[in-house]
Amino acid sequence: ASPVLDANGDPLVPGGQYYVLPHIWPGPGGLSFEKTGNQTCPVSVFQLPRLPLEQNNGKPLVFTPVSETDDINEDTAVEIAFAEPPSCAESGKWLIVNDFKEEYWSVGIGGPQDHEGYQTLTGYFKIHKVGSFAYMFSFLPFVR
Repeated sequence: ASPVLDANGDPLVPGGQYYVLPHIWPGPGGLSFEKTGNQTCPVSVFQLPRLPLEQNNGKPLVFTPVSETDDINEDTAVEIAFAEPPSCAESGKWLIVNDFKEEYWSVGIGGPQDHEGYQTLTGYFKIHKVGSFAYMFSFLPFVR
């Protein structure tokens, strides 16, 4: 598998901090965490809006291969987490959240207790190359 590359064309370093930005310029901003619904802690992952004259990078992420010996390659299982999560969250690690009312799933951070009243799925993510200069994430739930 090919290594996942940053905007400079360098392979991602496990544990390094990276901003995730849209591949279209000008476009919306990077990723951050916010409060939604009745949350008291900002544990929902959001894409920030575009700022008029500058790039809104959002908050840095850390990619950690599931196997300690793995590099971060396309289609390799990784954990994704915000480098500096809010102190009220269990962690900055990504998970999948559903409110039981819709077929819509979203990305959150922390643990199940950070999303009380919601269904959560923990697992890993894979990074897939899309086109020449872009990547997308897919989710792999833990099988119990």
